[in-house]
Amino acid sequence: MSETKQVPGQALLELFDNAAKSYAHITELASMAASWDSQRTIEELAVAVLRAGEDVNGVLSDVRNIIRFYMTASTVAGKDYDARKVRLLLRSAKGLVRLANIIKVSVPRTRDRPLSNEEIAKVFAKDVLSRGSPMGFYKSAHSLFRRLLERSREMLKEGSDNLALIGVLPKKRILEEFEESVPDIGKLSEPVNDNEGGEADQ
Repeated sequence: MSETKQVPGQALLELFDNAAKSYAHITELASMAASWDSQRTIEELAVAVLRAGEDVNGVLSDVRNIIRFYMTASTVAGKDYDARKVRLLLRSAKGLVRLANIIKVSVPRTRDRPLSNEEIAKVFAKDVLSRGSPMGFYKSAHSLFRRLLERSREMLKEGSDNLALIGVLPKKRILEEFEESVPDIGKLSEPVNDNEGGEADQ
């Protein structure tokens, strides 16, 4: 690669690296909530949602990294990026942020210090289960994480393929590096009402 191409090539690789790290963070959050105990499942999923909704290290920051990489990679490869895909990915991330805010406001603030995500999730899970309706929250969070994972995966794939097309990346899809760590969102365990010995009421 000539010296004139080294600087833009390095910048593209940095964008790619940030996008890949953001995708890995999204897969980490999406793989939570694998317990068969109802309260534990809701707690873990609520923690994941709260982490996703954080201002600094939340999924909005992740998807912005992925979108920036996707749009730039499309442009340098001489292609038009899909604005609809960008909007849908942002919508999934903002949906998780809204759900995180709903969890936060549902928990009374009765202490002098701020509650941790784990403490908020524990109170929230107890409240949801006491009302006998955990599946509404579970299905909403499950669906948002599934769409976020699928859409971010698709954008990272297209962006990495575009960089491979122009010779910035090796002709190997980056998603292969993450495939083992990507959760099967469609098979996450559903919370069980242990008191009744069956599934929680939907």
